[in-house]
Amino acid sequence: MNTNPVHPPKKPSVALLIDGENIPVSFAGQILLNASKAGNLTIKRVYGNAARITGWDAAPGIRLIHSGSIKNGADILLSIEAIDTSFTRQIDTFVIATSDQDFSHLAHGLRERGFRVVGLGEPKAPDAFRRACSVFTELRAITVSASKKLDKLDQQIHELIQISTKNEVQISQLSNLMKDKYSFKISDHDMKTWRKYLESKDKLYQCDPKGPSAKVRLAPEVT
Repeated sequence: MNTNPVHPPKKPSVALLIDGENIPVSFAGQILLNASKAGNLTIKRVYGNAARITGWDAAPGIRLIHSGSIKNGADILLSIEAIDTSFTRQIDTFVIATSDQDFSHLAHGLRERGFRVVGLGEPKAPDAFRRACSVFTELRAITVSASKKLDKLDQQIHELIQISTKNEVQISQLSNLMKDKYSFKISDHDMKTWRKYLESKDKLYQCDPKGPSAKVRLAPEVT
């Protein structure tokens, strides 16, 4: 009788590298979800001039690597760190989020060294980059119908939900998130509480039943 314990297969170790000057922060949630499907996210970095990629600094768990104002600085730094990581870290898969065909060379080089390369990009991503990756997944922009024009407050709430890991935010955390990022307090609004405000706009938001862990998401027609 075999008494050796059966261990589940080890998940691949994944490095997520984002071209922050090419991919907007509104895709952060989609990127994290897709990248996590590839394995354990050991590295999560976004590259770009910090002054130009505002919003990425608030993306959960993603480290912003400032590339300065050098021309193509983000592309160069991302590529250098990808190659360095391939030699110095125990990584199985690289997830590269960009729609820039210049990263085709990096994807080819990593695959030639035996790494799996997952590409994430917008529909405009060129075939050259798509083919260079082991697999490519399109990121889909969140659209809002003409009948749902967002005012400033709803735009801010949408941004917080979009950059969250699972496209959802705990309602009890909204006060701190909105205060920290936008200096907004719901107590100054006519509705006074976040649940009352969100439920008044059921065409834009879906709320869990009341509870300490209740979350809010974008309504299906918006997502």
